[in-house]
Amino acid sequence: VQLQHVCGGAWTFYHIGKAASHNEHGKKLHGDYGILQDVEIELSNPNAEAAQVEIVIQASGGAARGIFKLDGTTIETGLLRPNQESVLRRLKVAADSSRTVRLLTIPQAGSNYPVTLVVRTIK
Repeated sequence: VQLQHVCGGAWTFYHIGKAASHNEHGKKLHGDYGILQDVEIELSNPNAEAAQVEIVIQASGGAARGIFKLDGTTIETGLLRPNQESVLRRLKVAADSSRTVRLLTIPQAGSNYPVTLVVRTIK
C-alpha cells in the first residue's frame, strides 16, 4: 500500500483489518490475520519551514496490540484500549522536501482488529 501525506494538510488514514482478505483457498481472513501489511508512506512538505509528523496506531475494533517494523526498527505497542492510540514515531520533514518511510506489520492473534494507521502533522 502506498500512502501520501502532505505536511500541514489533512490527516492520512489507513485501516488494517477492516475488510477481510481471502487466502489462496478462498477462505476469509477476518481481521486480515496472517496478512503481512507493507505500507510505504510518502511525506511531502511543500512549506517554507520544517514540519514535525507523527505516525500513530489506533485501536479501532476493541483492545489491540501490535508489532511494527518502521524503516527497519521494531516497535511494539502495549495493549491499547478501544480508540486508544500509540505514537510509533515522530519524524522531521525538511522544508520544501519529501521523504519516504516503510512500515511492515502483521495483525496479532488475540487482538481485535481493525486498527487505524494515522499520519498527521503536529505543531
